[in-house]
Amino acid sequence: MDILYQNVAGLRTKTRQFLSLVESSAADLIIITESSANASLHNAEIAPPGFQVLRCDRADGRKQGGVMLVAPPRFELREVALPSDVNIDAYQFELVIATVHRMDRYLFTCCAVYIPPSANDNNYLLMFNLIENFCVKYKGNFIVISLLETEVKDLKYQNKALKLEMNDNNQRDRILNLEIIGIPEQSNENLMNIICALLKKVDDNITPDEIERAHRVTPKNKVQGRPRVVIAKLRSRMLKDTIISKSRKLQLTTKDIGIQGQPKQIFINEHLTQFNKLLLKKCKDTAKIKKYQFVWSKNGLIRMRKNETTPALLIKDEEDLLNLR
Repeated sequence: MDILYQNVAGLRTKTRQFLSLVESSAADLIIITESSANASLHNAEIAPPGFQVLRCDRADGRKQGGVMLVAPPRFELREVALPSDVNIDAYQFELVIATVHRMDRYLFTCCAVYIPPSANDNNYLLMFNLIENFCVKYKGNFIVISLLETEVKDLKYQNKALKLEMNDNNQRDRILNLEIIGIPEQSNENLMNIICALLKKVDDNITPDEIERAHRVTPKNKVQGRPRVVIAKLRSRMLKDTIISKSRKLQLTTKDIGIQGQPKQIFINEHLTQFNKLLLKKCKDTAKIKKYQFVWSKNGLIRMRKNETTPALLIKDEEDLLNLR
């Protein structure tokens, strides 16, 4: 998940530039500090239709301060209420907390906070107590964005850890899935029958009951003439591993599923997350440069090996690639 953070040092004179940034950004969540916003600045001036804005404006009329969260329509922000005995307007800092959801599924909790350098100890103490309590409540799924420069390094680490955790969770959801590339699309097709026939070419012992479901996935950038990928969920991980292993020793084509004409190759792979697909590609590119002989993925884990006598290395992110020798 991509999070864009900016300290804008005042939005009221930059609404057009900021609106353009939001419209063109591919970020999943935008976090702003020092918005300098007040009641005269309407959400429609800074976010396109369908975008959600949660904000905490500076209440005492000073120009600095203010924080906000902006999310595109594919995500939902649910504001988390502060304790009833905390009147945020009475303090020198601004803070907004929200849980982030997609398709009604909870992802993580985000907190944006701004506190001026001149704030007294009581303000800092209350702010840190609030954040600490929410960290305990939401455990590892809590990320804090603030203007405190001393926290930047920690925030980067938290953001990286959160991304890796979310990727691991998403990959775990796909652990029984096959990604099948190259099956031509036909009107009124019965994917379950097609997949069953294909997998029987790989393992004659497979039965329809061992395939839970199958569906096509539309890519973000569809290529004209290229069929959509098929995702098939199996009943067991062992069966999935067996199918992938055996299929790599075969040359499966459209002829194997009874499609007439020039045979076209069909590939059966693990169903990797987009993060892992990009990482696997970067691993293969790096292997060519650093002369690693083996790159592979199994059950969503990507590994590299220099040669047959060296140990396999687990690659979790691009930083691991930078450390390769």
